[in-house]
This record gives sequence, C-alpha cells and structure tokens, in this order.
Amino acid sequence: TTNLFMTGLAFFYFFVLFTVLVVIILKTVFDLCAKKGWIGPEKFLEFRNGWLTVVKGILFRIVLIGFPQICILCFWEFTQADSPAEIVLAAVFSAGMIATLTWGACKVIRIARRSIAMHRNPAYILFSDPQTLNKWGFLYIQFRASAYYFIAPVLCYTVIKAMLVSFGQNNGTAQA
Repeated sequence: TTNLFMTGLAFFYFFVLFTVLVVIILKTVFDLCAKKGWIGPEKFLEFRNGWLTVVKGILFRIVLIGFPQICILCFWEFTQADSPAEIVLAAVFSAGMIATLTWGACKVIRIARRSIAMHRNPAYILFSDPQTLNKWGFLYIQFRASAYYFIAPVLCYTVIKAMLVSFGQNNGTAQA
C-alpha cells in the first residue's frame, strides 16, 4: 500500500527543489551567455542581479499554491497516525507553512501601513516598488489596493477548511 501523506509531501518537496534548480540553472546560463557575448550584457540584468529575490518570491508563491493541499494532508495525517516520524513531519510542514504565510501577510500589512503613512495610499509602495511586488505581490495582487489586508482572512479560511476536511473524514454531515 502507498502512503498518501508521504507521497503528497514528497511531490511537493521535489517540485520546490526542481523549481529552485531551474532558476539557478537559468541564472547560470544567462551569466555565461553574457560573459561569452552571446547576449548583450544588459539582457536579463534585473534577473541576474536580483535572482535571490526572484527565488524567494517563487518559493512563497509555491507555498501559497500548495498550502491548502499540504494543510489537508498534514491535518489528515494527525488522524491516521501512521508513524511518529510522519506526525512530526506533518507538524513541522503545517506549522512552517502557516508561519511563513502569516509572516508574509504581516509583512504586506506593515508595508501597506508604511505606504499609507508616507503617501496616504497603500498602493504606492505595494505596486510601485519592484522588489516588494516581486517578493510579496502574490499575497495582495488579486485584491484591490485598499483590501491589501484580505490575505489574512483568506489564509484563516483555508486553514479552517482544511481542518474540516481532514478532521471530519468520519462525519459527512459536518463536511457538507
């Protein structure tokens, strides 16, 4: 038999590693091509200089995309208790992802409040600063500028929904 939790976790982990490797390979190839003169030295300069910010932004996006699935699998593993090591993995991954996205949401809210204090508009720093947009934009880009904070209720809703799905496996009425 297969273990759904470990399979899902392994796929997520390998997808993250694969994505980081692709970005590192692209940066190396672009640097090599610029050094050899195959492309102009100004081509992809922003990516080559700020590739760490790009990697962080990509990793945050992957965490946000995989957040519902990993939460469901981790919380479900608490009910299955296949092994103590898997419970530790479930606790670490769920706590890590929740902490990471909570920290990102708090960072966006702090940036927006600073923008309101300085420019009387949350959109000024959130949408005009390329580093902020590349690193944190995935958390607020789908909302109006004035609703920058709405990522916090969305993340809470996702955790509650994952808990209902995971812990309510034996109660179809509660899940419905």
